[in-house]
Amino acid sequence: MEAGARLATHLFDVFFLPESDDPDEGVYPAGVVDYLLIEDRVVCEIIGDGTHVDPMLVEKAFRCKTPERLAFITDSSQSSGLPPGKYTMAGSEVVICGVNEGVRVADTMFLAGSALSPIDAFRNVVQLFGRDLAAAVQVCSATPARLLGLNKGELAAGRDGDLIVVGQDLGLRCVIAGGSVVHIA
Repeated sequence: MEAGARLATHLFDVFFLPESDDPDEGVYPAGVVDYLLIEDRVVCEIIGDGTHVDPMLVEKAFRCKTPERLAFITDSSQSSGLPPGKYTMAGSEVVICGVNEGVRVADTMFLAGSALSPIDAFRNVVQLFGRDLAAAVQVCSATPARLLGLNKGELAAGRDGDLIVVGQDLGLRCVIAGGSVVHIA
């Protein structure tokens, strides 16, 4: 932190559990995740599909960090938006089990990535993790835009005017880019 680190990616997903100095005492040893959750200078990225990170751990992150210190990411590439099924990606056979179930290596069913799209992550903040729309906008748009130094992420004078409009069911209704409607669903 003193050297300027301000972002932790894949929180919980690739972090090893710390070993106890004395496993016979049953004392929970603090580790990197514990530090990141209480360090206000750090924004933590989470793959918000409920598979990469257990929903209870996502809840823990929301309770420890404000939405301004969380960013939902997708960890998906060519798999995003594809329907469930078998595919060849990067020379390997994979299975897409569903939006929130991830991409699996076909012969072992090990988790190999996410099939989550950004709008699915947005929906999950509300529907899977029980947060309001303001939190969903913050962790899926405003926080990532701020991290990337983009002139986006909020409706305000002088911003780029890029936004999506969703319905009551959180289904996409309209896409606006640069203040102009570019897609109506």
